[in-house]
Amino acid sequence: MTSIDLAHPHDHLVRRFLIDTELMTDLLIHYPQKDVDRKAIRLLDLKHLECKSPVAIDKNLVEGRGDLRFATTFKGSKRQSNVFLLLEHQSAIDYDFRFRGLDYIVQEYHEFRRETKGKKKFPYPVVVVLYHGKTSWKHMPTMDEMIDIVPGAKTGLLDYQLILIDLANIAKLAIKLVADMEKAQKDFSTMSSTISTIEKSAKHATPSMKNLTDSVKGLGMMQDAVKKAEEAYSVEPLIETKRLVDETTAA
Repeated sequence: MTSIDLAHPHDHLVRRFLIDTELMTDLLIHYPQKDVDRKAIRLLDLKHLECKSPVAIDKNLVEGRGDLRFATTFKGSKRQSNVFLLLEHQSAIDYDFRFRGLDYIVQEYHEFRRETKGKKKFPYPVVVVLYHGKTSWKHMPTMDEMIDIVPGAKTGLLDYQLILIDLANIAKLAIKLVADMEKAQKDFSTMSSTISTIEKSAKHATPSMKNLTDSVKGLGMMQDAVKKAEEAYSVEPLIETKRLVDETTAA
């Protein structure tokens, strides 16, 4: 492929999320589901993430595809672009994808070897799958699971960093989080009304109600803290993700 010419109706997700490095960075930081994937992302210097040309893959493997290639480096590394990140969006579950990803890495390495004439070490490969199908993609088989290995034989064959981001799970989280936030807002309103009523009553209270007044102050401080937490935590990225998933499904 020589240009980003995407054919599928869901490919606007690529344009919206992936070409823009700021949005891509947000996706990588916040949405991987596994701890091991989040730890791997934290090793990368995403401030210098750079979108390269679309991945050049054999047409027999990627008919109508829209993969993208990014370059970055490890935090603290003096070498530029010692990490390459291949991103593939999927609308259907493919349990053989890890094998396909391996083929993409080999092709990238062939091109890298040709350009550097063998004078540099290969960059570290990271493959990210952005999945937005109708059913959850619960497991991505490892290469060991795909290879017939007998006890005692070497394991970890042909393994590499593969990160699966399932937008279906993110959409479910967004729905739950938005519902929780709406419930919390109603609770805040009720609590605020209750505090106001207690404060008015406390103004005419006898000295024996001093403890109640102190409790009111404590509730007020708690309310302020909750409001600050609510303002500091935004669910907009999740809401936007859900909206895009809904548009994709409708398309």
